[in-house]
Amino acid sequence: MNDEIISGLEKSISRNERILSLMEKRSQLIGWARFVIFFGGLILTVVFHFWITDVLSYSSFIIAVILFMIVSGYQSKYLAEIKKRKKWIALKKNNLARKKLDWENITGEFDENISGMPIELDLSITGTASI
Repeated sequence: MNDEIISGLEKSISRNERILSLMEKRSQLIGWARFVIFFGGLILTVVFHFWITDVLSYSSFIIAVILFMIVSGYQSKYLAEIKKRKKWIALKKNNLARKKLDWENITGEFDENISGMPIELDLSITGTASI
């Protein structure tokens, strides 16, 4: 029974690490897309301003800014998901270390966002007089 749980955790961790690797590569690609949109829009705006017409220059600037904002919003959501997945993997690795009684890899970390939560106030689990 315990071996099944351990192998399930190991499979889950490795699967999520592969997904995390793909997500990080995709996030890097999105970052390059933001770079191209920003500098491409800047170059088009300058070229259109000096050699064609101001209306086209303003239009290209507005389109570049809108595209940049859309891609930036998409990347920020993607980065938030990457951060959540990293925390989840760390939690599962900690669970796996506890199952295997691997004392070197067991961490005593807790979520830093717990202060001010009702459970923290009721149980007094953080601070100098904590349990």
